[in-house]
Amino acid sequence: MTRTLSLLALLAAACGSTASGTDLGAPDATTPDAATEGGTSLTDAAPRDEGVDAPVVSTRLFALPGGVHGVAVDAEGRVLVADTFRSRTLLRSEPGLAEPLAATGFGSGQPAGLRYEGETLFVADTLENAVLELDAALTLVARRPAPAPWNTTRLGDGDRLAIGFAGELVRLGEPGESAEVLFGGLDAPFDLAPAAEGGVWISEQGAGPGRVARWSLAGERLETLEHPGGAWANPEGLVVDAAGDLWIAETERGEVLRLRGGAVRVEARIELPVALTRHPEGGVLVAHGGASAGLVWLR
Repeated sequence: MTRTLSLLALLAAACGSTASGTDLGAPDATTPDAATEGGTSLTDAAPRDEGVDAPVVSTRLFALPGGVHGVAVDAEGRVLVADTFRSRTLLRSEPGLAEPLAATGFGSGQPAGLRYEGETLFVADTLENAVLELDAALTLVARRPAPAPWNTTRLGDGDRLAIGFAGELVRLGEPGESAEVLFGGLDAPFDLAPAAEGGVWISEQGAGPGRVARWSLAGERLETLEHPGGAWANPEGLVVDAAGDLWIAETERGEVLRLRGGAVRVEARIELPVALTRHPEGGVLVAHGGASAGLVWLR
């Protein structure tokens, strides 16, 4: 699937359907029911092997507009989402991850990926061709040029990286300085996350099967993850949780997977999962599209 097809599918999902008309949230024979706590569960989580640990628990927190492509949590426990295609603004919840969502007053070209570091919010803006830095009041304080960035992350050595439509991984410069292209040739990349083993994890939507792989900053593909059910279809959001596990949103398959102990497994089924971020109390938050677009906590 190309990025164009993916975006069309997500826009269609905002109106209550997928591009193919398939209910990606429907359970299948390989994914038993999840444990559920509070709210309405939208997931079916794969059970753990006996003696390893408990099934993932899912909690639906609240509804979201369709087309959200970025999610982050601030120091006060408020969720921020990038309403990428509808209002092209940032929306914020009440403290404690509580409704309602409200416009923040911050507007830009087309915000996508969001990352918090302390009180600084980094916004990958695809139309502004920059990663924007906002303070706690969501006031723009710096702009770092990058070619149509879709997401951004920071490595342990302090390097801030971004990927975008051009299929390039870049190292951001100081505010106002051009980004350094580290390597290109990525096939519709969507997200990236630091790898504990070195390098960076990158999800690629691809023109055919997608891919999730670990790359060196010199452009060497160090490791490629295999999907437990076959080829990746449309992997999008990535996040590393507090335990060091990598979580992956497989949007087209309607799955959220986790890499733990060298093995990738399906943890939950959610309709059109797109963006992931850490929950302050553990686990991850999943922003998803579809007819019941919303925010789900997996832990």
